[in-house]
Amino acid sequence: MLLQEQEAAYSDVLQHNDVRWLSRGRVLERYFALRKEVSEFLSSQKSSKAKDLLARMQKPDFIAQIAFLCDIMGHLNTLNLQLQGGGSSVAEIIEKVSVFGVNPDLFLPDVMGRKIHFPTLRNVPVSSAAMAGMKGLLKSLAENFTERFNDFKIPKQVILFVRNPFAVDVSGSCPAEAKAVMPGIDEAAFQLELVQIQSSDVLKAKFGEEGLCEFWAHSTHQFHHCRRLAIYLLTMFGCTYICESGFSTMNLIKNQSSQSTHG
Repeated sequence: MLLQEQEAAYSDVLQHNDVRWLSRGRVLERYFALRKEVSEFLSSQKSSKAKDLLARMQKPDFIAQIAFLCDIMGHLNTLNLQLQGGGSSVAEIIEKVSVFGVNPDLFLPDVMGRKIHFPTLRNVPVSSAAMAGMKGLLKSLAENFTERFNDFKIPKQVILFVRNPFAVDVSGSCPAEAKAVMPGIDEAAFQLELVQIQSSDVLKAKFGEEGLCEFWAHSTHQFHHCRRLAIYLLTMFGCTYICESGFSTMNLIKNQSSQSTHG
């Protein structure tokens, strides 16, 4: 009612849902946008808990920390959304994760400088103590990404080969890296097949016309080693999207069935 009376930017304060962790960032953004209204509401309450919360909100370091978390959770939410969906291959997902793995190194000097990647934090004062905490969190985030995704590395040339075989250097490291990913591949045969693929104008035309999966599944039967590696990577489950969407569909069917039974 207070938010509606004051015609605030939002009419309600969001609550976090552990099932959908993207809401964590949304809650922070909404809270930060409504921090003045929340403070006013707490000041009208007589409980000791409200007074404690109000005292915390009046500390500049607390507001700076919330602003920082809004920005960093926004970046994580963006990455999470990029990894969702049924059409992404594991090669594309690994590329996106690898790029974000470099971002903490980019964020660290930025948070201490111009804050171009921290638009919310840029508008609030930041003490040296608060800055030390932010630097520590960014370093921990970088270490976490390195540790968490260390076992999911696929050589860049192999990823490029799957996504665009015509852009790979035949005499480069791709044949050796392909054998490292799949020991059963004949490195010499793989290299010769790659030469033939890149020399075929027909395959170049098909690659431009067909989707990535269709190209490797239907247009490369004669190139056993190249096709085997591509299909091996393209059939990997890059995320749990298919499983989650399946559960959502089953829940929907179950709910509809329950409603029709009770009806």
